[in-house]
Amino acid sequence: MADDLFDYSRLHEVPDVPQFDLPRYVPKRGVSQRTSDIVGDRNVFDKVSAIVQEGKEMGGDKWYNAEPLRQEFVHHHGPDEGNKRFRKYMDFIAASSPRSAVPENIRNASYYYHLAATGKPMPAVGDKNPQPYGHMAQRLHQLNAQRVSGAGWDAINNPKPASFVENLVGNQRPGTIDTHAFRLPAIMAQDPRFLETALQSSKGAPARNIQKEVEGGQMSMADALKQGSAWQAAPKDNEYGALEDFYRRIGKEQGLTTAQTQASAWVGGGKHTGLASDESKPFLRFLEDRIRLTAKKKNMDPRDVMKKFIKGEEPLFSTGGAAVESKGAAKNNIDRALSLTSVYNAKHKRDAV
Repeated sequence: MADDLFDYSRLHEVPDVPQFDLPRYVPKRGVSQRTSDIVGDRNVFDKVSAIVQEGKEMGGDKWYNAEPLRQEFVHHHGPDEGNKRFRKYMDFIAASSPRSAVPENIRNASYYYHLAATGKPMPAVGDKNPQPYGHMAQRLHQLNAQRVSGAGWDAINNPKPASFVENLVGNQRPGTIDTHAFRLPAIMAQDPRFLETALQSSKGAPARNIQKEVEGGQMSMADALKQGSAWQAAPKDNEYGALEDFYRRIGKEQGLTTAQTQASAWVGGGKHTGLASDESKPFLRFLEDRIRLTAKKKNMDPRDVMKKFIKGEEPLFSTGGAAVESKGAAKNNIDRALSLTSVYNAKHKRDAV
């Protein structure tokens, strides 16, 4: 539309930024047998390929392209600082993405970005974020925000968020193997080895072993296939690289990047994997919606809201109250945060996202 904040006409293109692979953990004992089986099964490959094609037709190949937003950051901060701050905001997107719908992810990331941009400390883990920036997974988000306010993501030990950031800043070579990308080929294979072994339907509820329920006949595979939550949510360390390559091979056959392939699988396969958000809408459109909502609530021009967000002056959809600085949290100046390397302390060996 003529009054859009961004140009959406070229989101199907790959941004003109460096395209490169991220380093991956190479398992000494090889890929797990279950993953080796499904990624090598041509029938599974063809089924996922058909879903990717369906998702592409729904706009999945456009999902990651945020190039118009990068250009706005460069416009307001200059090429060097603008690109650094654009990446830092996307770091906070990855930090606050676990268990988040896209709109609240965009909103909450803007809060952490605002803290960093204004030299305020990240919330201490366990502190209460001011409204409306709380979340059910807030403790994990706060831990992640502290992580990326400094060194950033380690692609070996935290492959998913590191890949997510790369895809959002324009590098579409890496694959973001999230819950839905992991579940989809397993569901298409109807492989019981990928069923949950400790599914907790609600807080305090007893954990259910869906694998044993299906094996023992208490639940049919047909019923398990109707419940995305019945399937495991994340690959093991020795599975990530093989699944990334699986999506890359599908993309090569369809003329798509790895990121476009994975996003199209999100869109086309969400009905199988339990996707909650409307992923047929690109990231950039979700962001514009959030900017316009903030503008409406504050009686401001959307372009002024966007400028204040990009400059780090105000987060999106703020209630107007100042963010409270957390006790004991170390001060993280944005200049220091942006200048540090992207390698996180090696003692964090598990992907917390």
